[in-house]
Amino acid sequence: MTIPKTLPAPNKPTHLSHQIQWLAGEGAGSWFLIVLEKNQYKITRYAAEGTIECEGIFEIENDQTFDIFQEYSFTYISHCKKVTIVQNNTVITFKRI
Repeated sequence: MTIPKTLPAPNKPTHLSHQIQWLAGEGAGSWFLIVLEKNQYKITRYAAEGTIECEGIFEIENDQTFDIFQEYSFTYISHCKKVTIVQNNTVITFKRI
């Protein structure tokens, strides 16, 4: 059996935010959502079917800047303790606090 390198986005479960983004992985993938909550970044990772895999409050590493209101995309490495986002050709790393 051959496993595809990356999975295309499945149909988005209807209960998930329209802002959610699919990050494909090898043989798997996850939905990611970042929201601003009480001046902190809350990031939630969902399984393909829409169940929460993990969520937490994150801070930006290394004095980087991020504008949640501008275009961005989730990228690798992203998991429950560290999330990486690309915005304006800059890689921004978030760590769970």
